[in-house]
Amino acid sequence: MPNAKVMVVLLAEEHPIIYIADNGFGDYYKPSDGLFDIVAAGRVLILSPWEYDPTKRHVTRAVSG
Repeated sequence: MPNAKVMVVLLAEEHPIIYIADNGFGDYYKPSDGLFDIVAAGRVLILSPWEYDPTKRHVTRAVSG
């Protein structure tokens, strides 16, 4: 995950996190083991504005046009 150092600090201080994933979720998606427990505890919410795409888009601040 991007900004892993920031996430480590936020999780250590028990802050809630909303993580915007840069790709959708496959049919059988499940967070990794460590993240799974934190998501299940309600401390992390993982969202994605896109459907899963195997060509994988990346979140960017660039403006297309």
